Amino acid sequence: MKLVSELYVLCCTAYGPFVSGLHIPHRFLATGNSYVDLYYQFRIGMSTLSNIIPETCLAIWTALCADHLTCPRTPEEWKEVAKNFFDMWNFPMCVGALDGKHVVMRKPWNARSTYHNYKGSESVVLMALCDSKYRYAQITFSSYQS
Repeated sequence: MKLVSELYVLCCTAYGPFVSGLHIPHRFLATGNSYVDLYYQFRIGMSTLSNIIPETCLAIWTALCADHLTCPRTPEEWKEVAKNFFDMWNFPMCVGALDGKHVVMRKPWNARSTYHNYKGSESVVLMALCDSKYRYAQITFSSYQS
């Protein structure tokens, strides 16, 4: 698969040769380390980190979303997903595998207890729905409004 996106290329080249390898955004996405941890690991300024990571994530999303995050839209497509689940995994009438994770965070200063969860920490919930071939069909983050 070849990534062709002007935004992706821009992010790869805008911050110098070390960052062009995407080490920092990939480390952030893979480990969930804070910006402070990444600052000490890579010795790059906080303002640079706070630009690199969101821009790179947006570029990856822009480049890959249309091809790899497609939710079935018609009844026929949903029936095909259910057929694949039955054929591959022997789950009848299943249209997706759903899982979620509490993403721990520091709450905004004016949030009071709106992000507080039953585990005793502040978090938002990341939920994903996958089809029978391990492809994401839907991804959502919860917030206290939802």
